[in-house]
Amino acid sequence: FQSLLEASMVMLSVPFALITYSVTATAGTGGRITPSGSATVKSGASQVYTITPAAGYTISDVKVDGVSVGAVASYTFTKVTTNHTIASSFTVINYSVNATAGTGGSITPTGTATVNSGTSQAYTITPATGSAIADIKVDGVSVGAVTNYTFTNVTANHTIAASFSTNQLVNGNFESGNLSGWTYSGSIAIDNQDRFTGVYSTKTPNEYWHLYQLFNTTAGKTYYVSARIRINSATAGTSGLNFLIRNVSWTQIASSPLLTTTNSPIGSWTKVSFSFVASASQNYLVFQHFSDGLQASIDDLVVSPNQL
Repeated sequence: FQSLLEASMVMLSVPFALITYSVTATAGTGGRITPSGSATVKSGASQVYTITPAAGYTISDVKVDGVSVGAVASYTFTKVTTNHTIASSFTVINYSVNATAGTGGSITPTGTATVNSGTSQAYTITPATGSAIADIKVDGVSVGAVTNYTFTNVTANHTIAASFSTNQLVNGNFESGNLSGWTYSGSIAIDNQDRFTGVYSTKTPNEYWHLYQLFNTTAGKTYYVSARIRINSATAGTSGLNFLIRNVSWTQIASSPLLTTTNSPIGSWTKVSFSFVASASQNYLVFQHFSDGLQASIDDLVVSPNQL
């Protein structure tokens, strides 16, 4: 009996293997999945995944075992009893830039442009013959009468709107590359280095000079005048620079404020503007400087019945 009892108490040692499964995680361009690659998961256990888009991207879809579970940012396999796969895909975030131009010119490209997040979009603004750029507004805020504007590192929708005014002057921005339309004396030169917008401006000599143009007006009508001026050098005691409106009898009708190195530091472009009421059908816009010691660049001359 004792032998039988001892025999019944013999313990059997039988080896058992731990059952595991694999979960394979992959991510497309534009983001990552964590953890990535092949993970070993014990039978009945769970495995958590986090999906993170890169800057400028968004989650497009997540597929579990080939079936979409939506654009989720995390996914958990629970009570794992088989092998699985999880794959995430991403798409670039796009923004729109809407460009419009009023009468009297164009903006290129025009309409709505689709721009990838983090990239740039450039615009060129061109006035029609006889017109001038009045203003450029970006997202409703003026950036001035610029001929080019670039959105950089785009991370939101934007708008850009160009407005134009009628310019009574011929070749007011000197983009013809010469002084056509103007009467002048002294060594005034066309310059393609120091310009405010476009390709050309005009540069005055460091001596006596004058520059003027006769333009058409309507008697009794208000006109608005503007110019961009940059004083490049000036000696002590030199008078400032301004420009005038004169009638055909050369009588002064109006004048711009005097530009000096005090209100316009050397090397800085300054907008000078004023208005006048025409008393006849023609008037002169006149620049002149009677003394040595001041040299300047002039660009974007506009006389318009529209406010600038």
